[in-house]
Amino acid sequence: MCSTIQAAPCSRDLNNDGRQELIVVRTTAPLLFLNLGGAKFHLQPDAFGFAQPPQGTFTGASLGEYDHDGWLDIYFCVYSFYQGLDQYRYPTPYFDRPERTSQLLPAQQPRRHL
Repeated sequence: MCSTIQAAPCSRDLNNDGRQELIVVRTTAPLLFLNLGGAKFHLQPDAFGFAQPPQGTFTGASLGEYDHDGWLDIYFCVYSFYQGLDQYRYPTPYFDRPERTSQLLPAQQPRRHL
């Protein structure tokens, strides 16, 4: 696993050619450098096609063979600040079953003074 606050490199053979590619996880976006051999690398622009632009700060990456297709899979961790309910445009587990919210978030319950 690669983890960082500023930037961190990861090296893995991503295209199964026997050479280690270089991923640099930066806070703004990850970069991919393809290994051309002979200690030469090429920056692959737009290597990571996100369905939606990530909102937050990249904090790390993890690589592994998750779906058993023979290719390494990459998981990027992105941290974002809580800005209120308006920032979410999809259901979260807390809203799927409102009656259980108090069980999931005990710290949110008002304190009773004795």
